[in-house]
Amino acid sequence: STKKYAKLATCQLNQWAMSFAHNKANIIESIRAAKAMGATYRLGPELEITGYNCQDHFYEMDTVTHAWEVLADILSDSSLTEDILVDVGMPVFFKGNLYNVRVYCLNQEILLLRPKLQLAGGGCYREGRWFKPWSYGEGRAVFDFMLPDVIQKVKGQVKTKIGNAVVQCLDTEIASEICQEMWVIDNSHIDYFVDGVEIVTNSSGSYHMLRKLARDKIAKIVSPTAKAGGVYVFSNLKGGDGDRVFFDGTSMICMNGQIYTQGKQFSITNVDVDVAVLDLDQVRAMRLQVMDKHVFSKTTHQKHFERVTANIQICRKVTDFGQ
Repeated sequence: STKKYAKLATCQLNQWAMSFAHNKANIIESIRAAKAMGATYRLGPELEITGYNCQDHFYEMDTVTHAWEVLADILSDSSLTEDILVDVGMPVFFKGNLYNVRVYCLNQEILLLRPKLQLAGGGCYREGRWFKPWSYGEGRAVFDFMLPDVIQKVKGQVKTKIGNAVVQCLDTEIASEICQEMWVIDNSHIDYFVDGVEIVTNSSGSYHMLRKLARDKIAKIVSPTAKAGGVYVFSNLKGGDGDRVFFDGTSMICMNGQIYTQGKQFSITNVDVDVAVLDLDQVRAMRLQVMDKHVFSKTTHQKHFERVTANIQICRKVTDFGQ
């Protein structure tokens, strides 16, 4: 059969604030596990390189410098980003501000830095103390970003893009949300879905609260794909990273309102990787039935997002996954 499927990996990692060697080891282990299972896309949790709760260490440029050094180490091992789209999280300094960013990597190069649009400030969160939300061009601007020396030395890449762009693969499109963006009223994922994106991903630092998973989190992950058709990949931290909160994993992948995989909420491993094999034709078929209603109501202000190209086929024949 010529039928092709997307095999996507979501990771939950027990990261520690400012423990760069430990965090790097977990990230590398998760990438290798995702590759061993045949995944073509790997999503990790929020700020996984530095750890989430670095507090006022985010004011120190050393924190950003060490994050780039860890990323350079990951890119330097050509096997880690070869034929898999690797999506990692770290702080990035740009135009005098610090941004909470997703970094898309493929074949030892950085394709896109996607900054967080909405910051968390309720409960135990106070991201606004250290980070700025991405607001250029109503949150849709994309700029050139000059890469630091440590990255340039890997493969000679001098610059990449930073901003709210969509990653255009050879056979589908992927866009990012970061944690809080899933919880707010004006979600990015609906705009992405209406603009043709089929896979939306979310990297989180979501801590445990009683009934938060059953009452809130699952509904917010499943609901958009049930309404618009699409894939939602959610990755969360796990364990305690040195602050007062406990991250409770439960990474999941859902499509068209159905959950295909869900990670454990409480486990004592450092690295969990869960994969789902998805038929993206089911997304397209559902959209043929429902999208006319959405687009018709939004034609006057439909948002279009800039694209960056990723030279990778996300969907493969089942026999091509290396399983």
